[in-house]
Amino acid sequence: MREIFSAERENASKKMDAKIIANESAQMVKELIEMESRTTLQASFYKLSMKTGLEVGQIKRLYYGEWRVIPAYIWEKLKHAHRILIERALRNIELRQMAMKAELQDFDDLLRKDEERRRALLFRNSTSNL
Repeated sequence: MREIFSAERENASKKMDAKIIANESAQMVKELIEMESRTTLQASFYKLSMKTGLEVGQIKRLYYGEWRVIPAYIWEKLKHAHRILIERALRNIELRQMAMKAELQDFDDLLRKDEERRRALLFRNSTSNL
């Protein structure tokens, strides 16, 4: 009797693992799609397909959560692509941040020079009026 219950528990845990993986994979696909500038969802599926190496239909099935059990090779491919694409997005954000900081520094320098010129002009005007 105990063997039957333990087998049922084991089957239930396998189903739960499959559900967790399905939910996690759908979340990964949604994150990757949100990172893209998109026009339509179909175009996003196509772009993501090109970046991950998965087929458009597989991306759609993951996005909509149509698979009860995701094939292991798709799950592994998605995890690998997700990691690479997230790292790439982080590098792009860091590069944009550095560019924005440089632009802000240039703007601050310009403001400082303008302030120095304004003070010099005011000083020159005030001494010439005496």
